[in-house]
Amino acid sequence: MQSVAEFNRAIAESYRLAKKSGFPAFPLGVGRSNPVNATPFLERIDRIWEMGTDPIREQLLRRLASLLDILRAAEVEPLALLVGGSFLRPPVICKDLDCVLFYQCDHDPASLLQGYRCRIGKVGVDVRFVPVDSDPLVVLKSAIYFGTLYTMQKTGDSERAGAVLFDCRKQGRGE
Repeated sequence: MQSVAEFNRAIAESYRLAKKSGFPAFPLGVGRSNPVNATPFLERIDRIWEMGTDPIREQLLRRLASLLDILRAAEVEPLALLVGGSFLRPPVICKDLDCVLFYQCDHDPASLLQGYRCRIGKVGVDVRFVPVDSDPLVVLKSAIYFGTLYTMQKTGDSERAGAVLFDCRKQGRGE
């Protein structure tokens, strides 16, 4: 059995390898892949700033950070952020940041979140919201759907792209 420290080192190493390689879905090939070394790659949310490799990405990250602050102020607690698409693949010029925010909340923020999604979508952050305290099958279906969607490349390349799952929790691996 692997210790937690060994597991965390393996997770960190798989993220580093994937990032260095441009986030392919299966950096070691499908035959050698497992949930630790393949998409989605797991990392702390504070490391997302490393993705700001050009002015467009920096601006999108500032907008995302602002949204996370607004949500926390509204007592919507971000738990995880799944990011995919061209945002993860410099030098590709990205036009938006595709992401899914998994959150927890003691009240129903649906109309609030829909308003935020509409406003921030106009400035390039294409965010979807999934409550983790809802039906577990809805959460799993959403995670699998968006995880699959974000591995598709519009260019028609046969190699799948990867995605990154950022830990947004205040405790644990998050900030």
